[in-house]
Amino acid sequence: MPVRRNKNLKPQSTLSEIFERAAIIIESNQAFQVFDFVRILLELHSLRKPCKNIQESYLITLISGILYERISHEKSSSNVSRCKNLLPEILNQHINSKGLSDNSIILKIGQLILNELEPIVSQYLLQQSTDPLILIYIKLLQLVQITPFELMLFALLKTQQNHSSQSVFNLFINECSPYLPIFNLKPFTLVLDLDETLGHFDGKKFYIRPGCHDFLKGLSVFYELVLFTSAEETYANQAMKVVDADFLVKFRLYRQHLSLHEGKPVKDISKLGRNLKDIIIVDDRYSNFRLQPENGVHITPWYGEGEDEELNKLKIFLIKLVYHCKGNLVESLKSLQV
Repeated sequence: MPVRRNKNLKPQSTLSEIFERAAIIIESNQAFQVFDFVRILLELHSLRKPCKNIQESYLITLISGILYERISHEKSSSNVSRCKNLLPEILNQHINSKGLSDNSIILKIGQLILNELEPIVSQYLLQQSTDPLILIYIKLLQLVQITPFELMLFALLKTQQNHSSQSVFNLFINECSPYLPIFNLKPFTLVLDLDETLGHFDGKKFYIRPGCHDFLKGLSVFYELVLFTSAEETYANQAMKVVDADFLVKFRLYRQHLSLHEGKPVKDISKLGRNLKDIIIVDDRYSNFRLQPENGVHITPWYGEGEDEELNKLKIFLIKLVYHCKGNLVESLKSLQV
């Protein structure tokens, strides 16, 4: 399966130059220089992609170090030092392409850092007043194992920009068009509506459409999943806790991301930052994808009825579409719909 390449992340330095710069940051006596280190990792990733264990070790160590610095505790200072001391060890394994076995001492130290952090975080969450940014870092730490490495680094950099959002998902998108960052992603993008497509809100409770969990899980293998809803952000994120408990949909766009066309709101998928030939949008309203009707797949709206097979049928169709595609997903959609 082809992958999108991020042309904007071309390496600017050699491996040895990157190693020297990282070592200076790590060995400095200044505060934990996490964001400078993250920038180096993004550059290094384009030269030498680390294995999964190294990726997770980087992220756990970096985010844990941030949390230890920000949450006042008697163990904070010693654990910040432990995180700083662990980073050059991970970096050495990365640059020398040694990888990390599951019983590596680095992984064991990382687990120790996490184990000591857990009660500190739990105690912090019981406080009446909490820092929204600390809550963001806690959420990022929970997402380490299920989020692409580059996307996590992108999110960490955004936290440096005094990002005021209380939703971690806003860290995964750009503030303006193109909304989606470009990394090594799946070749196709599936844009999904929320209300009456994935579920229904009756005024008191949000009900998930039959087959929704299997729909998201099955299609996440083939497509980059994007939520694009006309709803407000707070409501949508609450609903997605029911719809997407596994956090398969990392990219989320809301009412504020709609465009106006002839005075009426519309979902303009040309603003996503993806090639239109690789995008499919699913919605229960034709008007929502009227700017790109050739990319649209209409689904029968669901209002909470018990019997419904639309998502199951659509999942089969969209998987078939991937295997049928010979370079242009939209053209394949046309041929299958005829």
